[in-house]
Amino acid sequence: MRVMKFLAILMALACVPLLSHAAEVKLTSSTQYLWYQDILAADKEKGLRDVAEYLRVNVTKLDKEGKMNVYAYGRATKQVSTSQDLQGRLYYFYVDYRDAFTDHLDLRAGRTYVNAAAVSGTIDGLHMDLKNLGPMGVTVFGGRHVIFDDKRDTGTRGDALTGMSVYLDTIKNTHVEVSYGRKYIDTDVARENLGLDFSTTPIGGIANFYGRLKYDDLVKSQAAILTV
Repeated sequence: MRVMKFLAILMALACVPLLSHAAEVKLTSSTQYLWYQDILAADKEKGLRDVAEYLRVNVTKLDKEGKMNVYAYGRATKQVSTSQDLQGRLYYFYVDYRDAFTDHLDLRAGRTYVNAAAVSGTIDGLHMDLKNLGPMGVTVFGGRHVIFDDKRDTGTRGDALTGMSVYLDTIKNTHVEVSYGRKYIDTDVARENLGLDFSTTPIGGIANFYGRLKYDDLVKSQAAILTV
């Protein structure tokens, strides 16, 4: 069963430090009992009961320099009032490798959340940040797009999300980012966005100006946000 597999993986992950020279592990677990009514069910008056188990595992300092870490978080639910199967959502599970190449490259591989001005979402894939190129940096990411419903993740292998951005950090805490992203549904392009993101603090930290502009090339629409 898929849920049991990812729970077994998380529990196995907690045992990794036993084989590591100085790795540290933090395991957090919580349980919820939910009692509610489903207004869409045939019998709306019948109460439903769920038991939900949340598990978070952080494994840090896998190497001597402390550059490599693993983070995971998931939930399993069982509807005890019916015969519904155990269901689960794996929110994230990735390897984080900082400064992989002389303070110029950060890597994340696995199920991770990616965010750019043009597009954002959770992917099963890779995120790369090529940084400290003077005041500039470049990010590239791509993988299967993970879509969640109320109790599990859905989607097909043809659902994907890819993108890249170029950003500039300069004086007065000014950040400018230009990005491009695509979303695919069953291998068909569903969204193709261009994005611009900027923020600046020009008056000694007294005021901050922030703005974001997004343009969808497929439907020829745009959205803009400006805050102070």
